[in-house]
Amino acid sequence: MPRQLNSRSIADNAITGAHIVAGAVEQSDINNAVTLGAKGMVHGFITDSNTNLQWTDNVTAVKDSDGNDIYDDVIFGTDDMSFSIDSNGHLIMTIT
Repeated sequence: MPRQLNSRSIADNAITGAHIVAGAVEQSDINNAVTLGAKGMVHGFITDSNTNLQWTDNVTAVKDSDGNDIYDDVIFGTDDMSFSIDSNGHLIMTIT
């Protein structure tokens, strides 16, 4: 049975990932807004000739063979991110 700890007895930053047994933390143990198991993903954004923002979530390189940037902007995120453009042309990122 887990022991109850007084939060004042643990120093800030004293518990790290090395102290947590693999598989011991489940979704119900943490904030429901946090998704366990999301994988890293790179999102690339370009502005096309009509000034419309275009993006892809299947980025495997950010530079071409000559070392030139392929995308205007790159966001390193997770696979639970989705993007949309609102009526004002602003990029909206949503984590599902």
